[in-house]
Order: sequence, then structure tokens, then C-alpha cells
Amino acid sequence: MNPPAQNPGGAFCVGHAVGVLTDTARTDPEAGDPSQASLELTMRTHIKVVAIINIIMGAVGVLSALGTVVGGSLGSIMSGQLIGAIAGVAGSLLFGILFGCLALLRVMAGFGLMKGAEWARFSVIVLSVLGLFNFPIGTIFGVYALWVLLSADGKREFTTVSV
Repeated sequence: MNPPAQNPGGAFCVGHAVGVLTDTARTDPEAGDPSQASLELTMRTHIKVVAIINIIMGAVGVLSALGTVVGGSLGSIMSGQLIGAIAGVAGSLLFGILFGCLALLRVMAGFGLMKGAEWARFSVIVLSVLGLFNFPIGTIFGVYALWVLLSADGKREFTTVSV
């Protein structure tokens, strides 16, 4: 087996590493079909990308929810009117808690997806459908996540993982 190649700058060459993996699958009789091995590697990578994006989007969502509560409440209190302040604080709390819970669910689902949990796959599918309406980032990510998680290869990853 060839050692990992390095480019002139000294960085690890990912393309060569994938080549080594598929060469190993070709020469190892127990590795099975080499095209299947690289396909599984690719789908696992897609699932990890979906999980990481969910975690990042969820963390940003939690911060946004906190900003909604704090900013909305302070703005409402500074309005100078009692009814406006009460309604503004109540509305800020309502939306902040709602969006914060959805964001926390997204973070938990991202970590669950990394562990191969079926509940996380279902949660990310639902959250991705809701995210389709959040144009353009939510739409792009939602389509990508749905493609990964609803494909036959994506489903197979969750049926082969034992939790």
C-alpha cells in the first residue's frame, strides 16, 4: 500500500487517501465490493456534513432566540408605554422560547445524527422540511439534507448502524 501523498506545501492529499481506501477494498477479499465501500464512505460523509450543519445552525438559532428575548424585551420596555411594554415582552418571550426550542432540537438532532440514531434522522427530515421556507440558506440546506437522508443509501446507513 502506498503511503499518503503530500502536495508541495506539505498538506495531506485527500484524493490519494480515498484512492488508498478503494485500493485496500480491491485487494482485501473480505472488504466486499469496492464501489460499495466508497459509496458507504461517501454517504457517511454526507450524513456527517448534515449533522455538523445542523449543530451550527442550531447554535446560531439559540443565539438568535436569546437576542430576540433580550432585544425585544428591552425595546418594548424602553417604549415608555405600559401596554406596549407588556405586549412586547410577552411576544419576545413567546417567539424566543419557540425558536430556541426548535434550535435546541436541531443541535440535539445533529449530535444524534452523528451517532446514527433513527430518531435524529426523522427529526432532521422534519426540521429540513420546515427549513425549506427559510430562503435561501434554509432552502439549500433543506434540499441537501432531504436528498441525503431520504436516499436509499442514506436509509441504509441507519439500518446498518447498531446503537
